Amino acid sequence: MLRRFARDSAVYGIASFLSRGVSIFLVPIYTRVLAPADYGAIDIVTIVAGIVASVVPLEIGQAVARFFPDQADDEAKRGYASTSLLFVVLAYSVFLIAVWVLADPIAKVLLGPGYDGWLIRVAGVAMYGNGVFYIVQSQLRWSLRAREYAVAGVVYTVASIATSVLMVVVLRLGVVGVFGGQIVGAIVGVIVSARFAARYYSRSFDTAKLREMLRFSTPLVPSTLGVLVALYVDRLAINALMSLSAVGVFGIGYRIASVPQLVLIGFQTSITPLIYATHRDATTPSELARIFRVFCAIALTLWLGLGLFARDIVSIVTTPEYYEAASVVPFLVPAVLVAGAYVFMPGPAITMRTSQIAAINITGGVLNLFLNLGLIPILGIIGAATATLLSSCIAFLLNVIASQRAYPVPHDWPMLLAATGIVGGIVAGAWLLLPLSVLGFVLKLACLGAGMSAIVALGLVRGHELSSAVAMARGRR
Repeated sequence: MLRRFARDSAVYGIASFLSRGVSIFLVPIYTRVLAPADYGAIDIVTIVAGIVASVVPLEIGQAVARFFPDQADDEAKRGYASTSLLFVVLAYSVFLIAVWVLADPIAKVLLGPGYDGWLIRVAGVAMYGNGVFYIVQSQLRWSLRAREYAVAGVVYTVASIATSVLMVVVLRLGVVGVFGGQIVGAIVGVIVSARFAARYYSRSFDTAKLREMLRFSTPLVPSTLGVLVALYVDRLAINALMSLSAVGVFGIGYRIASVPQLVLIGFQTSITPLIYATHRDATTPSELARIFRVFCAIALTLWLGLGLFARDIVSIVTTPEYYEAASVVPFLVPAVLVAGAYVFMPGPAITMRTSQIAAINITGGVLNLFLNLGLIPILGIIGAATATLLSSCIAFLLNVIASQRAYPVPHDWPMLLAATGIVGGIVAGAWLLLPLSVLGFVLKLACLGAGMSAIVALGLVRGHELSSAVAMARGRR
């Protein structure tokens, strides 16, 4: 497991850095072309797209992930893959017709004056294309074809970003150009992914397999919605209680806080199919604990770096109207990391307790909603970031409890909590006490060194593990 995990993590990580990183690196360009309200509109529509991606296909992709690896017969595998793809195409077709008809009232409700139904129609087509691309590309992931999955993702990103920049910067199409670029990227991505995954598809549509997959995946829809609410209700609440411009500023902070995902997405993307394939092996729990410990070491280091230098980064990559975004970064970095760490708690998924997963995620989402409604009027966008962090931590704790009961893994929680407390204390102290100056920068570097030394001293990452990971990535023992 560890050998394949190291190799696949490297492939997924590099591809994700290239694909997701490009959108983050576009922040300096877009903040000089788009007003905060436009960035806010992009975030609101993107949130809706995330909801659509869960509700419209009924999370059938997760069912493919669960059932496909267990099939010994190629024909049975093609039955699951083909049925899921045809279902997704049909479901999104119905969705797109509804969006095309209702675009104008949707724009009025979501975005208010200044944005018309044309934006919603373009975004709807982008959602359709992204949904089909996701199911085809994910088939490569469930088939453990990491390189092909990565190539498809990079091709999608390059095509969508290049087109978006052309439409936004050169043609001055504004927010519409962002989603127009996604349409082009999705078309190219589907073509490439379908070419790689052709062996898994046929013309068959198996209603029995569809019912089996939907029985597994449908309970995950409210679960995923709970996750999305936990992650994104902050922006919806900011839009309702403050303004669309405040959403845009918060969104910039969120993008910067999401930088650690570029480094750690390889862990998160490769671990799920490997767990499904090897969870019956006696060594898997101890290997999973080891992987999670290394994940935490890297995550804490990234939180330390971004938390310390958030104001410096924001002042370099944005314009003054976005500078307030720095205030939410120290809260959102751990929130994003904790929200993604649920993949290391696979117990309920392995035992198919999808209703339990749903209950946990819905709890986290509802909690985040009420925390946002309570804290935003008091603390503004910092209140929203605080609410997101608290709810993410509570949801993760519930995931840990449920997973350990179903599939015990020997994690060293005292060590992990001690390291988290030290890093959090350093970030908070530096934020409150150190100025934005040359001296402050030097002192932050000292704090960074101290925090990294504490992570190593506590044993979260060990020298021989780094050597082993490099050796496995190169295919040696």
